Amino acid sequence: MSTKFYQNRWFKWVASLIIPLILFFIPETEEFTRDIKLFFCITIFVMEIWAMGLLPILIPSLFLPIAYFITGLAPSGKVFATWGTQLPWLFLSAMILSSILERIGLMKRIACWSILKAGGGYKGIIYGFFGSGILMGLLVPSGAGKVALYATLAYGICKELKISPKSDVSSMIMLGGYFSAIGPLYLTGGGNNIIAFETAAKYGGMKVTWLSYFIQMGIPSIIFTFLLITAMLFIFKKDEPIFEEKNKHKTKEYFVNEYKKLGKFSTEEKKVSFILFLIVIGLLTGNIHNIAPGWIFVMGCCACYFPGIDVGQEMDIKNVKFHMIVFMASAMAIGNVSIATGAGNFAANHLYGLLSGGAFSVTGFVWLFGVLVNFILTPLAAVAGLTSPLLEAGVKAGQNPLPLLYSFLQGIEQILLPYENATVLFLFGYGLITMKNFFKGFGLRMVLNIIFILAICVPYWMALGLYEF
Repeated sequence: MSTKFYQNRWFKWVASLIIPLILFFIPETEEFTRDIKLFFCITIFVMEIWAMGLLPILIPSLFLPIAYFITGLAPSGKVFATWGTQLPWLFLSAMILSSILERIGLMKRIACWSILKAGGGYKGIIYGFFGSGILMGLLVPSGAGKVALYATLAYGICKELKISPKSDVSSMIMLGGYFSAIGPLYLTGGGNNIIAFETAAKYGGMKVTWLSYFIQMGIPSIIFTFLLITAMLFIFKKDEPIFEEKNKHKTKEYFVNEYKKLGKFSTEEKKVSFILFLIVIGLLTGNIHNIAPGWIFVMGCCACYFPGIDVGQEMDIKNVKFHMIVFMASAMAIGNVSIATGAGNFAANHLYGLLSGGAFSVTGFVWLFGVLVNFILTPLAAVAGLTSPLLEAGVKAGQNPLPLLYSFLQGIEQILLPYENATVLFLFGYGLITMKNFFKGFGLRMVLNIIFILAICVPYWMALGLYEF
């Protein structure tokens, strides 16, 4: 390693200590207690390590809960309470299921079929991504898994059709795949949602089922994604001859060939499809049997390995990124310990005064808060650390916390630079999106998102009774 590398790394380490040290030397008061101060010092220090990538993600994820415990901030039952919830087991089963679906070709079959049904041209690619994304969100409870599939598929399309990596079209296809993968939201669609609503479940009367979430936020997110990818078709130039109307048959031919390569619908695909069908039924009837979504996915995952089904393989388990599960469980400990120490209530007392306006102003503020936070924290870390004080502040201000949480979750998903999100960095790493087009695509998404939330979601939530007139 060069001297410059080590100098830069040491500079980051020193920078990560500045805020915790400043907080440590602030005098304690009756309100700002020793436990609250220590909680903020430890949490901010670890968050900065995560944000700057100073260590492999597993190491600070192991350090954080242990630091909480040995400093006496909370008993082990509080610190490690996440392991007794559905969260880590949902992620584990989701990653295994994603690996199985990718290996047997079912995810690619759905995507190619959707694109062919949408026409196969450049519009067919974009709307095919969107249509399959709605279905894939139901079947694959892993944002990273869906992004990996769509990014790989979009990259293959651009390479096979010899689309220039500097063109608007290559950017549009890659962005269209990404937005379709993460756009249509379900309660089990990604880690942020599960972490947020596990925290929300600690507050009386705030239980969110899979079906209630779909009604309140899933339907609006599907509409928003459709509007977003439609707008993309207008702002990006069609600067590749392959997408001229006279060449439309060439793109369709590519997808026909890709679909043929998958062969007939295999026995494995039929078995997994049946298991996925049962999972969806289980999710839709959650208000009847009261089984959390995580346990439903765990049972579906295990069923793939049962005798007579035998579609799961050991390699699917080896593909699991276990360090991410530890990271998510560790991030959840932030919320648990913030409640135990009173840090969440301390932050809420300083935040709730900003939530005393009307539905439109409060929603807009919380969304903007999420956007700004995302520049310095990962979305998972932001959700884990800030959900509790946000919910408490909403209750103190007399607001229904659910719409505020929906707005916050939307805000932290808005980015302008690739480094802000690991899955986006993965997408950008293919080299088919210029920085100009990256900014254009995600800038469009950000502007449309706040307009959509204020113009569509707030009135919609009012109609559902989440906001009072």
